[in-house]
Amino acid sequence: MVDIILGIILLVAAVFLVVAVLLQSGKSKGVGTISGGSSETYFGKNKGKSLDKKLATLTTIVAIVFVVIVLVVYVSQPFTDFDDWWLNNIIISSSGSK
Repeated sequence: MVDIILGIILLVAAVFLVVAVLLQSGKSKGVGTISGGSSETYFGKNKGKSLDKKLATLTTIVAIVFVVIVLVVYVSQPFTDFDDWWLNNIIISSSGSK
């Protein structure tokens, strides 16, 4: 049950991270002047910057939570020996079918 809840949280966090990164504006300056974007007012610039700053902070927090949950899920997985899995599922099953 805990695995399902953590999986849902991971899925929601992953979708949020993708959307949040796509919504953030670029950090390059001077590109807007080519297309006439330099006529913005002072208040318009600050409003956009404060929204971008909030979105960047929220993205950082969700990314940290995402990484921590991934590590918790990974550590809580039962240990499986890859050599035994390879031997039982690949080598034995292919040699038995010949």
